[in-house]
Amino acid sequence: VPETNEIDFIENPLSNLGPDSGIDTQGIDVGARYTYQTPVGAFSHNLDANYLLQFDTQQVFEPEGGEPIEQATQSVGVFEQFGGGAQGMRPRYRFNLNTMWGHEEFGAGTNIRYTHSVNECAGDNCQALFDDDADNPPHRRVSPNVTADLFGSYRFDGQDLGVGQSEFTVGVNNVLNRPPEVVYNGFTSNSHPAAYDFMGRYFYVRFTQSL
Repeated sequence: VPETNEIDFIENPLSNLGPDSGIDTQGIDVGARYTYQTPVGAFSHNLDANYLLQFDTQQVFEPEGGEPIEQATQSVGVFEQFGGGAQGMRPRYRFNLNTMWGHEEFGAGTNIRYTHSVNECAGDNCQALFDDDADNPPHRRVSPNVTADLFGSYRFDGQDLGVGQSEFTVGVNNVLNRPPEVVYNGFTSNSHPAAYDFMGRYFYVRFTQSL
Protein backbone atom coordinates (compact mmCIF):
# COMPACT_ATOMS: atom_id res chain seq x y z
CA VAL A 1 0.00 0.00 0.00
CA PRO A 2 1.78 3.20 -1.15
CA GLU A 3 0.31 5.41 1.59
CA THR A 4 1.48 3.24 4.49
CA ASN A 5 4.28 1.16 2.85
CA GLU A 6 2.54 -1.95 4.14
CA ILE A 7 2.84 -5.20 2.19
CA ASP A 8 -0.59 -5.89 0.75
CA PHE A 9 0.20 -9.13 -1.09
CA ILE A 10 3.13 -11.15 -2.45
CA GLU A 11 3.05 -12.57 -5.97
CA ASN A 12 5.47 -15.49 -6.29
CA PRO A 13 4.11 -17.96 -8.87
CA LEU A 14 5.85 -21.18 -9.86
CA SER A 15 7.92 -20.86 -13.03
CA ASN A 16 7.49 -24.44 -14.21
CA LEU A 17 4.03 -24.10 -15.72
CA GLY A 18 4.43 -26.33 -18.75
CA PRO A 19 5.50 -25.79 -22.36
CA ASP A 20 3.27 -22.73 -22.87
CA SER A 21 4.65 -20.73 -19.96
CA GLY A 22 7.62 -21.81 -17.90
CA ILE A 23 10.10 -24.64 -18.37
CA ASP A 24 9.84 -27.52 -20.82
CA THR A 25 12.53 -30.11 -20.14
CA GLN A 26 13.16 -33.68 -21.18
CA GLY A 27 15.94 -36.08 -20.34
CA ILE A 28 16.91 -39.65 -19.64
CA ASP A 29 17.92 -40.79 -16.15
CA VAL A 30 19.78 -44.08 -15.82
CA GLY A 31 20.45 -45.97 -12.60
CA ALA A 32 22.26 -49.30 -12.62
CA ARG A 33 23.42 -51.51 -9.75
CA TYR A 34 25.49 -54.68 -9.91
CA THR A 35 26.61 -56.68 -6.87
CA TYR A 36 28.52 -59.94 -6.76
CA GLN A 37 30.56 -62.14 -4.44
CA THR A 38 34.15 -63.26 -5.03
CA PRO A 39 36.66 -65.23 -2.94
CA VAL A 40 38.26 -61.92 -1.92
CA GLY A 41 35.03 -60.15 -0.93
CA ALA A 42 31.82 -58.59 -2.18
CA PHE A 43 31.80 -55.91 -4.88
CA SER A 44 29.08 -53.42 -5.76
CA HIS A 45 29.08 -51.07 -8.77
CA ASN A 46 26.58 -48.19 -8.97
CA LEU A 47 25.95 -45.83 -11.86
CA ASP A 48 23.66 -42.79 -11.83
CA ALA A 49 23.60 -40.80 -15.06
CA ASN A 50 21.55 -38.07 -16.67
CA TYR A 51 21.31 -37.24 -20.39
CA LEU A 52 19.63 -33.88 -21.04
CA LEU A 53 17.58 -33.86 -24.24
CA GLN A 54 15.79 -30.54 -23.88
CA PHE A 55 15.68 -27.55 -21.57
CA ASP A 56 13.54 -24.76 -23.02
CA THR A 57 12.08 -21.76 -21.23
CA GLN A 58 9.17 -19.58 -22.20
CA GLN A 59 9.15 -16.14 -20.60
CA VAL A 60 6.69 -13.29 -21.01
CA PHE A 61 7.79 -9.71 -20.44
CA GLU A 62 5.24 -6.92 -20.08
CA PRO A 63 6.92 -3.55 -20.66
CA GLU A 64 5.08 -0.57 -19.23
CA GLY A 65 2.71 0.80 -21.82
CA GLY A 66 3.59 -1.86 -24.38
CA GLU A 67 2.44 -5.22 -25.62
CA PRO A 68 3.62 -8.41 -23.86
CA ILE A 69 6.78 -9.87 -25.37
CA GLU A 70 7.31 -13.61 -25.43
CA GLN A 71 10.85 -14.95 -25.34
CA ALA A 72 11.60 -18.63 -25.97
CA THR A 73 15.08 -19.91 -25.18
CA GLN A 74 17.03 -23.17 -25.39
CA SER A 75 19.71 -24.18 -22.96
CA VAL A 76 21.14 -27.66 -23.55
CA GLY A 77 24.93 -27.65 -23.51
CA VAL A 78 25.41 -24.02 -22.49
CA PHE A 79 26.07 -21.89 -19.43
CA GLU A 80 24.15 -18.63 -19.00
CA GLN A 81 24.15 -16.97 -15.60
CA PHE A 82 21.61 -14.21 -16.22
CA GLY A 83 21.23 -13.84 -19.99
CA GLY A 84 19.43 -16.21 -22.34
CA GLY A 85 17.45 -18.96 -20.71
CA ALA A 86 19.76 -21.51 -19.04
CA GLN A 87 20.15 -19.57 -15.79
CA GLY A 88 22.90 -21.98 -14.79
CA MET A 89 24.90 -24.93 -16.03
CA ARG A 90 23.08 -27.29 -18.46
CA PRO A 91 25.59 -29.95 -19.60
CA ARG A 92 24.38 -32.53 -22.07
CA TYR A 93 25.22 -35.34 -19.66
CA ARG A 94 26.73 -36.06 -16.27
CA PHE A 95 27.19 -39.16 -14.13
CA ASN A 96 28.35 -40.59 -10.80
CA LEU A 97 30.05 -43.98 -10.76
CA ASN A 98 31.09 -45.71 -7.56
CA THR A 99 32.54 -49.08 -6.64
CA MET A 100 32.36 -50.58 -3.14
CA TRP A 101 34.26 -53.56 -1.76
CA GLY A 102 33.79 -55.38 1.53
CA HIS A 103 35.46 -58.43 3.06
CA GLU A 104 34.95 -59.46 6.67
CA GLU A 105 35.85 -56.38 8.76
CA PHE A 106 37.38 -54.40 5.90
CA GLY A 107 35.81 -52.12 3.32
CA ALA A 108 36.89 -49.68 0.62
CA GLY A 109 35.36 -47.68 -2.16
CA THR A 110 35.80 -45.08 -4.84
CA ASN A 111 33.47 -42.57 -6.46
CA ILE A 112 33.93 -40.77 -9.79
CA ARG A 113 31.91 -37.66 -10.72
CA TYR A 114 31.78 -36.42 -14.31
CA THR A 115 30.28 -33.21 -15.70
CA HIS A 116 30.33 -32.76 -19.47
CA SER A 117 31.59 -29.66 -21.25
CA VAL A 118 29.38 -26.66 -22.07
CA ASN A 119 29.63 -23.48 -24.12
CA GLU A 120 29.67 -20.00 -22.64
CA CYS A 121 29.19 -16.97 -24.83
CA ALA A 122 30.11 -13.32 -24.95
CA GLY A 123 27.38 -11.21 -23.41
CA ASP A 124 26.19 -14.18 -21.34
CA ASN A 125 23.77 -15.16 -24.14
CA CYS A 126 24.22 -18.31 -26.25
CA GLN A 127 20.84 -18.34 -27.99
CA ALA A 128 22.34 -17.69 -31.42
CA LEU A 129 24.08 -21.08 -31.19
CA PHE A 130 20.65 -22.70 -31.56
CA ASP A 131 19.67 -20.62 -34.62
CA ASP A 132 21.02 -21.98 -37.91
CA ASP A 133 20.34 -18.64 -39.62
CA ALA A 134 22.17 -16.51 -37.05
CA ASP A 135 25.86 -15.81 -36.76
CA ASN A 136 27.42 -17.61 -33.83
CA PRO A 137 28.41 -15.27 -31.01
CA PRO A 138 31.97 -15.34 -29.71
CA HIS A 139 32.06 -18.35 -27.42
CA ARG A 140 34.40 -20.79 -25.73
CA ARG A 141 34.20 -24.39 -24.64
CA VAL A 142 34.29 -25.06 -20.89
CA SER A 143 36.20 -28.30 -20.37
CA PRO A 144 34.66 -31.44 -18.86
CA ASN A 145 35.28 -31.94 -15.17
CA VAL A 146 36.17 -35.23 -13.45
CA THR A 147 36.83 -35.78 -9.76
CA ALA A 148 37.44 -38.96 -7.78
CA ASP A 149 37.08 -39.93 -4.11
CA LEU A 150 38.62 -42.83 -2.15
CA PHE A 151 37.95 -44.29 1.29
CA GLY A 152 38.80 -47.31 3.43
CA SER A 153 37.10 -48.62 6.54
CA TYR A 154 37.52 -51.15 9.34
CA ARG A 155 34.62 -52.52 11.38
CA PHE A 156 34.94 -54.31 14.68
CA ASP A 157 32.32 -55.92 16.86
CA GLY A 158 32.38 -55.08 20.56
CA GLN A 159 29.23 -56.96 21.54
CA ASP A 160 31.19 -59.18 23.92
CA LEU A 161 32.39 -56.04 25.68
CA GLY A 162 28.95 -54.46 25.63
CA VAL A 163 29.96 -51.55 23.38
CA GLY A 164 28.15 -52.61 20.20
CA GLN A 165 29.60 -52.28 16.71
CA SER A 166 32.18 -49.68 15.75
CA GLU A 167 33.47 -48.53 12.36
CA PHE A 168 36.49 -46.41 11.59
CA THR A 169 36.75 -44.75 8.16
CA VAL A 170 39.44 -42.65 6.51
CA GLY A 171 39.08 -41.09 3.10
CA VAL A 172 40.04 -38.37 0.69
CA ASN A 173 37.69 -36.50 -1.63
CA ASN A 174 38.87 -35.03 -4.92
CA VAL A 175 42.03 -37.13 -4.82
CA LEU A 176 43.74 -35.34 -7.71
CA ASN A 177 42.82 -31.89 -6.35
CA ARG A 178 40.96 -31.02 -9.56
CA PRO A 179 39.95 -27.34 -9.50
CA PRO A 180 36.57 -26.12 -10.73
CA GLU A 181 36.47 -25.25 -14.41
CA VAL A 182 36.88 -21.58 -15.30
CA VAL A 183 33.56 -20.02 -16.30
CA TYR A 184 34.11 -16.33 -16.98
CA ASN A 185 30.39 -15.53 -16.85
CA GLY A 186 30.03 -17.31 -13.52
CA PHE A 187 28.87 -15.21 -10.59
CA THR A 188 31.16 -16.89 -8.03
CA SER A 189 34.95 -16.77 -8.54
CA ASN A 190 34.71 -17.20 -12.32
CA SER A 191 33.09 -20.61 -11.97
CA HIS A 192 29.82 -22.23 -10.86
CA PRO A 193 29.52 -23.79 -7.38
CA ALA A 194 26.38 -25.79 -8.24
CA ALA A 195 28.31 -27.75 -10.88
CA TYR A 196 31.87 -28.07 -9.55
CA ASP A 197 33.77 -28.92 -6.39
CA PHE A 198 35.19 -25.73 -4.85
CA MET A 199 36.84 -27.34 -1.81
CA GLY A 200 39.61 -29.18 -3.62
CA ARG A 201 41.33 -32.19 -2.10
CA TYR A 202 40.43 -32.82 1.51
CA PHE A 203 40.92 -35.68 3.94
CA TYR A 204 38.50 -36.87 6.56
CA VAL A 205 38.27 -39.35 9.43
CA ARG A 206 34.97 -40.73 10.68
CA PHE A 207 34.13 -42.95 13.64
CA THR A 208 30.67 -44.53 13.89
CA GLN A 209 29.36 -46.30 16.96
CA SER A 210 26.13 -48.29 17.12
CA LEU A 211 24.86 -50.06 20.23
